[in-house]
Parts: sequence; C-alpha cells; structure tokens
Amino acid sequence: MALGATILGTIIFAVMGLLLYMAQADKLGDNTRPAILMVFLLLPVGMFCGYVSYQPEEVPHFDGPQTAESANKKKRKRTNPFGGGSDDGEADYADEAGKDTGARPDEGGDGGAAKPQVEVKKAIVKEAFEIGREFQDCQDCPVMMVVPAGYFTMGSADSDTEAPDHEKPALRVKIARRLGIGRFEVTVHQYESFIRETSYASSGSCDVLGRPRRVNYAGPGFPQDSTHPVVCVSWVDAQAYLSWLGNRVGKPYRLLSAAEWEYVARAGTASAYAWGDQLAETDANFGAKQKGTQIIGSYAPNKFKVSDMHGNAAEWVEDCWSDDLSVARENGAAFPGVGGCSSRVVKGGSWRDKAFELRAAARRPMRQSSASDTVGFRVARAVNNGPVVSEAASTDAARTR
Repeated sequence: MALGATILGTIIFAVMGLLLYMAQADKLGDNTRPAILMVFLLLPVGMFCGYVSYQPEEVPHFDGPQTAESANKKKRKRTNPFGGGSDDGEADYADEAGKDTGARPDEGGDGGAAKPQVEVKKAIVKEAFEIGREFQDCQDCPVMMVVPAGYFTMGSADSDTEAPDHEKPALRVKIARRLGIGRFEVTVHQYESFIRETSYASSGSCDVLGRPRRVNYAGPGFPQDSTHPVVCVSWVDAQAYLSWLGNRVGKPYRLLSAAEWEYVARAGTASAYAWGDQLAETDANFGAKQKGTQIIGSYAPNKFKVSDMHGNAAEWVEDCWSDDLSVARENGAAFPGVGGCSSRVVKGGSWRDKAFELRAAARRPMRQSSASDTVGFRVARAVNNGPVVSEAASTDAARTR
C-alpha cells in the first residue's frame, strides 16, 4: 500500500510541475526553460527511486515475557534434520525428564506467570525414576538403584534334590512396580552417621562362628574401613537405622522382603547366581578366602546394576522365618508371621559361607535380636513410578526348573 501511494504522489507531482512550466514558459528565457523542465521531471523520479531503494530495519517483535511453557512450545517446533527429536539433540520429552528450560520463576509481566509451570516441573522431576537410574537422597544416604518391575520364580524347584525343603515349593511372584534398592549394602560410614546423630546403643555383642563375642560393628574382629559393609548389627538395629534415615529425608525406607531380595539377586535370570550356575572367586567374596568383608562394589554388579547380592555380607530381610515357602505371597510382600515372630530371614550368604549358601534361593533363620560378624543389611524404598507390570511385559527370564 505504501508503494502505491508513492507512485501516485510522484505522478501528481510531475503533472503539476509540467502544467506550471507550460503556464510560465512564455515568460522564461531560452536558456532557463530546459533547466526548470529538467528539475520538474527528475525530482519526482528521484523521490520514487529513493523510496524503492530504502529498506527499513526490521523491528524485533516482542510478544511478552517468555514463560517455561512458551519456551517448551518453541523448543518442540525445532526439528532435527537427521530425523526425530529437537535440533539440539534432546528428545522431545526432555522437559518431562527434568531438563532446565531456562525460564525462571520470577520472570513474566504478570508478576510471575511462570511459577505454576515451575512447580509442575518439580513434581515431574520428583517422580522421574527411570529404570537403571542411580540416585541418593542425601550425602550420607545409601546410593540407590531403580530396578524394573517383573515376574520371577522364587525358591527351588521340587526336582532340585540338593536344595533344602525350606526353599520349596517354588512360587511365581509378581513385583508389580519399580523399586529403589541400595546399590550396595549399608556401609560402616553410613551406620556410624546414624550412631553419632542419635547415640543409639547398637548391639553390644556379636556372634562369631556361632558364639557371642565382645565385638561390635566398630570392630567386628577383622580389618574394616568406612567403605566396608557394616556387620554385627541385628535386625532390630537395622530397623532403628531405617527409621532414622526415613525421618531424616522424609522417605519411607525399609528392608527388602525375601521375594524382592531374590528377584533383585536373580536380575532376570533363572540360574543359581546372577551370572550362572557356577561361582568363581572373581565373582564374589565367599569361602573365608578374604578373612573378612571387602570394600563394597569390589565385584561386578548384576544386570540390574546392583552389587554384592551374593557374598561379602549376608543380609537381613523383612520376613519372619517359616519352615518352607508355602506361606510366601505372590505379590512379593514379606511374610509377617503368625502372632509375631522372633526369627527373621537372612539371604545372600557371606564372606565366610560356602558357595551353596550364596545361591539366590538360599535362606536361613536368625534371631532378630542377634548380630553376627557375617550379617549386614541393604535398604529399599518405593519410587512410585512406572506402570504396573503385566505378565506379557515382564522383564524376568526366570522359569521353574
């Protein structure tokens, strides 16, 4: 529209100039007329050419403060020339996984319009527990690993003549949701943090080869440093630690059930150990060859990225002891006993035990108030993320042998 107006104005200016020239031509000299005519003709032409050649600088468009939501929308519009995702190499779901969009809560002309979006993103981050993710709720807290939901076969098959009766009958168990589990056993340092803060009186005696000795978690009778798994702690001591830890970080920490423990130890296999039916000295700390515990994580983790499920320190679980698995629950919950219980289940085998006691299905009883230089514990907590598993979607490869 502006160009059309300029052309029309140029034509009108040229016509008026020409008419004025013709009206006054007889009064002008021969030398003056050509010069005036040239002025009237070239002036409008110059005006038109000047407009055409002039390109005004583009004024940046400002459409208000950028919120996290608007930034996300713009980000999703960017495409990757190599196909899929955004052009910065992040997947389109990056914001839901807790990536920083760059928006700040105090931005926005309406007094902080971005705040609701930031609060929603924090809630998403809180629940973003992907399988295989490592996390830690505090500096002195156990390092956790998210393991998948799935099905597995608990215990030993009736056809396994070497397995004791208390490992039978085998039962198909469903672990319905993802689980946060200690990647390692609770360490001496982590347990000492609890003792220092609470002045808790841990077990004053500890069984060594079945006999009570005046040793404790701080000196179990063999060399340890802060990175070794704590031993010489009773099931009662473990519960006290879990209560303190849960209150400290506001998370419901607990022991694993026997079924959950075996599920994680098998890590999708049906073999005696996570890596097969044979146990080598390079696989775990067992058979009293090391004369005590070793630093956590000294041996390769299983497929769930969890270490020391076999050997090093045996582990308390939540279940009351039962003479067989007929009381085991298909949902993986701990057996609470009938009218209470005084003995609990210990799983995993220890640095002193033979290979047979390190099998995933192996279990033994121990009084919950007793402590041993071979027994420690591992923590767990719910992560409340992921769909409920179905049989068809199970990650478990176990089957009744």
